[in-house]
Amino acid sequence: AWIGRDADVEAKGATGLGITALQSENVFLIAAGGSGGGTAGIAGSATVGILDNETHAYIDHGATINGDNTGAAAGQDIALSASDTTEILAIAGTITVGGTASVGAGVDVEAITKSTKAWIDSGVTANARGDITVDATSSESITSIAVGGGFGGTAAVNVNATVSILDITTQAFVDHGASASDGAVLTADGNVRIAADEKLDLDLIAGNISGSGTAAVGAGAAVPVITKTTTAFIGDHAKVTGKGGGGSVTVKTGAFHANP
Repeated sequence: AWIGRDADVEAKGATGLGITALQSENVFLIAAGGSGGGTAGIAGSATVGILDNETHAYIDHGATINGDNTGAAAGQDIALSASDTTEILAIAGTITVGGTASVGAGVDVEAITKSTKAWIDSGVTANARGDITVDATSSESITSIAVGGGFGGTAAVNVNATVSILDITTQAFVDHGASASDGAVLTADGNVRIAADEKLDLDLIAGNISGSGTAAVGAGAAVPVITKTTTAFIGDHAKVTGKGGGGSVTVKTGAFHANP
């Protein structure tokens, strides 16, 4: 969602201007395998989830928002918001039974790339009698389970693994200007908030049980690879004024808690 380059927009009503990009995913993956044989039982299962999301809300370079704000309503805001919510439950499982040998493998792989951004570009002039807010919010709740069981008269081998590769970028900003004359100029009679918020809840479970009369081998691995960038900033040469009139806005403190 965006307002284009060099656009001239007036939004003088009580609600002002809102630019919102919203995306959500609720994904359920399940793969199950089973086999039984008088001599050998072999089974495998795999779930693979690949997401590549872009959720952007912005005002492009050189746009003017409420350049002449005469007659604007008292509650007139300018609000940009980008939000992406992801929920994934993935299950891969096997069970094998063989009179002599059993072999089972279950794997879940999640590869997720997300870019959630809200911004006001350089060269933008924007005025509001209320607040100017730029918010980027991203959240992920991922549960990945790979389990298996195998039983053989002589040998049983089971391997289960979960691998989650996450590359998550969440940004809210007023962009840099190339020079003082190119910086954004934002004026709010109320408040100005530039905020980025990212939350990840990741549960990886890998396990198996193997049984045989002679040899049983089981291996489980849970491998998270996580890259996260969360930033909120006002760029070089931008001129941002929040006069503090009217009500208040809520902001995050940056505090967090870790449970032992």
